[in-house]
Amino acid sequence: MLGKNSTWQYTSRPDLDSNLNENITILPSGVVNGSTINAPAALVEDADTINVGKDYSGTDNNFDLNNNIRDYLAGDSTSHSIGQVQFAPDGSLYVTVGDGTSYNSVDWRSTRVQDVDSLSGKLLRINPLTGQGYADNPFANGNLDSNRSKVWSLGIRNSFRFTFNPTTGIPYLGEVGWTTWEEINVATKGSNFGWPYFEGPSQNLGYSTLPQAQAFYNSGQAVSPLLSRNHSASLNPDGLATTALIMGDFYTGTSLPSIYDGALFYNDVGLGTVYATILNPDGTVKSTQIVDNLPYIVRMKTGSDGYLYYASLYGNAIGRWKLV
Repeated sequence: MLGKNSTWQYTSRPDLDSNLNENITILPSGVVNGSTINAPAALVEDADTINVGKDYSGTDNNFDLNNNIRDYLAGDSTSHSIGQVQFAPDGSLYVTVGDGTSYNSVDWRSTRVQDVDSLSGKLLRINPLTGQGYADNPFANGNLDSNRSKVWSLGIRNSFRFTFNPTTGIPYLGEVGWTTWEEINVATKGSNFGWPYFEGPSQNLGYSTLPQAQAFYNSGQAVSPLLSRNHSASLNPDGLATTALIMGDFYTGTSLPSIYDGALFYNDVGLGTVYATILNPDGTVKSTQIVDNLPYIVRMKTGSDGYLYYASLYGNAIGRWKLV
């Protein structure tokens, strides 16, 4: 359904991992560059023949990120790839795709996250029967096979898990941050969460010096997180540090105390802290409390039996919470 053209011939260096060798001068995969990667014109999005073969050294951060290959899911490192696939209440299929670049250093290829003709760093919404986008997706251009016709939201680094608000149907994303902030984002139609130029509520100092950054800041298009937590304990209201937030689920069951009715559950996969956030009627944060401490939870879901379940890599356990 997705990624049919994610093949070796369109991949720059499948033998290298940018996280390990720190070679960020390697050309981005899935982009025609006129030398190492070429593709038929019918497979190229937003083809820019003027710049083909021009300035592809990757050393001055001015690489032309047009010429994206259609239906290519880029992975120039072994992390930040596909996060989750999940059906929405309307039957469409949503997919989170990370930036696919190095998490150890400033990687200029991460700027493809801001290109709607690239599938990197996006929340995609596709038809599960055809793999095409939808005509009512925010960037649809009349060709439902195009990359941009599949994009629902952009500006994502590594949204490993997401869920849907059971009342509004809007996706809520857990965004794994880089050096400073973790985020929970509300993915309304066409929303842009600002990566790599923003991390959490702040400008991302690592990427702020790239030529494209200032233009992005001036555009004012980045959407602020619903909530964010700093990696430093002293900057969080509860005095706890944060490492990597993983989205859980809205609780709609009956097995927990009533204070958790409708709460949004999520967790810090590294430190094991499990949070529950109560929202106001207008969708803003009312309160957040710590529910439990269980390490390495990678999935939470309200079951049809009314229990809240979790999957943890600690002991390879499937568990559930209940009122005792």
